[in-house]
Amino acid sequence: MGTDEILLISKNKQTLPNDIINVIKDLNYRNEIYKKISINSCQSLHALIKLLFQEELKYRLDDNVEEFFENIYRCAFLLYNVGDLNDVKLMWNAKQSDFDLSCGFDIQFIIGAGYEKTLDFLSHELNNTEIIEYIKLCKKGGDFDYMNEWYDSKMKYFGFKD
Repeated sequence: MGTDEILLISKNKQTLPNDIINVIKDLNYRNEIYKKISINSCQSLHALIKLLFQEELKYRLDDNVEEFFENIYRCAFLLYNVGDLNDVKLMWNAKQSDFDLSCGFDIQFIIGAGYEKTLDFLSHELNNTEIIEYIKLCKKGGDFDYMNEWYDSKMKYFGFKD
């Protein structure tokens, strides 16, 4: 199955077939998929991007991580562009999963739906005090003051053109 076929099958799907789930376990295959995902296609490929993010987290937490350790940040940026509040806890859990991710995983990724909407969403569920307080602390510290510059730097860093 080629990457174009995966993107076509994954478009606007809530769940993905097992053959796609199995093939994206391969790091090299994931890297080929990343070359074809554009910012404009994030919404329609949300389920695929979420699955890729989960695979990258597994890869990142593996003791044998090699050169593609930053793919999780690429996926987080794609999820940021989707802006689905249901991804907030997934990304927060990734940020909290080890020391390197807690330092390197930008809090900005988590507020793709917007600062206020994210806090409102989190406040309606139990056990979110830690993340809410952390986001508020980051706001107070100025982490969200230059979102346009942050966004532009990520677009450039990951090589997105659209």
